[in-house]
Amino acid sequence: NSADFTQGNLPTALDGTGVSVNGTPMAVSYVSPTQINALIYSNVTSGPAYVSVTNAQGSSIPLLVNVQTLFPGLFTFSPPNNKYAAAVAVSDGAYIAPSGSLGAGVNARPAKPGEIIELYGTGFGPTNPPDTPGILLSGPLPLVSSVQVVFGSTPSPSVPFGGLTASGLYQFNVVVPNVSDGDQQVVVKISNSASQSNVYVPVKAGS
Repeated sequence: NSADFTQGNLPTALDGTGVSVNGTPMAVSYVSPTQINALIYSNVTSGPAYVSVTNAQGSSIPLLVNVQTLFPGLFTFSPPNNKYAAAVAVSDGAYIAPSGSLGAGVNARPAKPGEIIELYGTGFGPTNPPDTPGILLSGPLPLVSSVQVVFGSTPSPSVPFGGLTASGLYQFNVVVPNVSDGDQQVVVKISNSASQSNVYVPVKAGS
């Protein structure tokens, strides 16, 4: 909550639990008995790194991980809808998912060819200007590299924006191409990397 932020600094511990990479504390957004969500800062050098967790019991034995400058991934909805990209229509704020799939009272529908939707992900690399590690973003930061978004085998005709919109959160405003109705696999390509396979956007003309 707001008490965890001081002068725009991201919290590096919640309920006494923190994560460090090569001895430097990282931002922590969630802790539970079985899971910790932490943000690896953009200034962590790529290559081998040591991750450890600290809480009231002490510090864990550091584990070796590999840090990459690019490791793009799209966020998806929670199960049982986790095959679908977490996407929102710009025009009306509807979630882009099969109608009724997200529960009663939730505005969900397939995307329409030609409309702009928002996709969200992580690990898409540096921005220009760069973010300030450990500090809340004051505004959107565009990616350094251009991106291509492909639906099935058809590239989007336009990606008006791709970049950071919150700490660790990348957003892509994407025009849905003219593709056939049904679930279309969506992939975001940047440099020589691409987001994971088997993530879909449902599309239906006139939806």
